[in-house]
Amino acid sequence: MIILLPVALLGYRYHGSLLAKKMFVVGLLFAMCIQNALVSIISGSLVSTAHLTGTFTDLCIELAQVLQKSNTDRPLLKSRIRLRLAIIFFFMCGPFGGAYLFRSC
Repeated sequence: MIILLPVALLGYRYHGSLLAKKMFVVGLLFAMCIQNALVSIISGSLVSTAHLTGTFTDLCIELAQVLQKSNTDRPLLKSRIRLRLAIIFFFMCGPFGGAYLFRSC
């Protein structure tokens, strides 16, 4: 939040200069890296938000496992599927919400 707050509050002053672009991008990238590290540490490296493609791959594998009739771990798989869907949903909400808020300020 310490990184994102100045980016959000000062974003309306963005005037398109090269330095402003670099500072804006650096702030956002740094915040995303911190977020990924925090999620990885808290989850014991079970969840990573760095590569959404990996999350989609894991989701599809778990969906296929749920559909197997012989699988007895359905409650655990359903829990993991809900977690991955939440990650994907909020990962997608961030850019859209950020873009909306940036344009509306």
